Amino acid sequence: MKDLKAFENILGVTFKDQAIFTQALTHRSYLNENPSPTGGQAEMPFWSW
Repeated sequence: MKDLKAFENILGVTFKDQAIFTQALTHRSYLNENPSPTGGQAEMPFWSW
């Protein structure tokens, strides 16, 4: 997750749960070929920023 730390530094933020951040950025087509044990984005609620 070295790249994620660099990304956090660029944005000036720290993500509380890196797994949720990674899941949010994973495209659905990737999940079709590489199923996630957590179910993927379909289970993610819509978040407001």
